[in-house]
Amino acid sequence: METKKDLRVTKTYTALSNAFWELIQKKTFSEITVNELCNRALIRRQTFYKHFTDKYDFLSFMILSTLQQNKKEGPDWTRTDSAEETLDHFLDHLMDSLRQVMELIDIDHDLLENIGVGNHMFIVIKNVMCSIDGEIQDFYEKALECGCRLPSDTELLTHFLIGSIHQSVLYWYMNRNSISKESFLERISKLIKEIFSHAVS
Repeated sequence: METKKDLRVTKTYTALSNAFWELIQKKTFSEITVNELCNRALIRRQTFYKHFTDKYDFLSFMILSTLQQNKKEGPDWTRTDSAEETLDHFLDHLMDSLRQVMELIDIDHDLLENIGVGNHMFIVIKNVMCSIDGEIQDFYEKALECGCRLPSDTELLTHFLIGSIHQSVLYWYMNRNSISKESFLERISKLIKEIFSHAVS
């Protein structure tokens, strides 16, 4: 019974996703309604609202699904013995996640323009950071074990980091014609390492 239910849910998500990409080729995101989405996907509105709060919640789900499909495994903290190695592993993983953000922005450029740079960027980065939230916490725990001197309010530190990354990626997007992805990733990696360097020295 559970398998049949999972199959129905999967079919619903697939139908909605296909309908969305068909509609977004013809109109902007703001013009697409839940009714249109459901009619195109051949599902009932009640079914849509059983799974999603609104179309923005659905968009968030789609982006997170895309990220999870391309998600790499997190760092193996058991292989790190020093504070420096812990920070390097964390930065490597964070840069991989940022690269996903930037590649997703490139792939969905039309969608980005349709729904607005700020809204789309916030949704993408929020989902990326949520997808590695556990790894950020693991980094803090491992860093503290290795003797890193992190701020006591690690929860606020996480939000500070997410906000900084959000603004930085937005800066890259607005200047992407003059700043390559690799150049940006190299610069932000160096910056974050310098910010955390006092904690491992």
